[in-house]
Parts: sequence; structure tokens; C-alpha cells
Amino acid sequence: PAGRKHAWHRFTVHVDPSIDRDAVVEKLAAEGIEARVHYPWIVPDLEPYAGHPQIDAGLPLERARAAARGALSLPAHAGVRERDIARIASSLREAVSSARMGRP
Repeated sequence: PAGRKHAWHRFTVHVDPSIDRDAVVEKLAAEGIEARVHYPWIVPDLEPYAGHPQIDAGLPLERARAAARGALSLPAHAGVRERDIARIASSLREAVSSARMGRP
């Protein structure tokens, strides 16, 4: 809305299942880029919600679990500048390219 600014709390992307997300995180860290896995699970899989009457774990949830396995949050805050974005994007492309599963 007018007069408000985005908080830029998270910028989360989805890493394809053919790519080793943890290897991408490691490669980005080696480049000084702090990427994090903020959403590694879905709510029905968390212990406090197991058996909760408002959580229907009987639903087919594999797509949700796959989305969680591929979630990766990139740096997003007021201090990220255009040059930082370019470096993050370039490093992410390289990390994804070299982290494809099964690649020697």
C-alpha cells in the first residue's frame, strides 16, 4: 500500500530436485554468500503438530515435502545493493550448475 515499504525478510527460491541443494549452500558459502534453508519441513511433519486435530496429515503431501526439500533462501535485506544482487545471481548460477546430482 501507499506509504509502506517491503521488509525484504526472505527471498526464497526453489532448487530443482536434480540439484543437490546442500551443495549449492556450501558453494555459495565459499563465495561469502549466506544462503539458508529456512523451511526444511512442512507443518504436518513437525513433532508438535503430529496428531493435531486441525492438521490433516492424511492428505497427499509429497508435493509439499518436495517443495520444502528444494527451498533455499538467498540474502535479502535493505543492505543488498545492485552489485550484490549481480554477484549472488552469478554465484548461484555457478553453484547450481556444479551441484547437479550425479555430476562427477
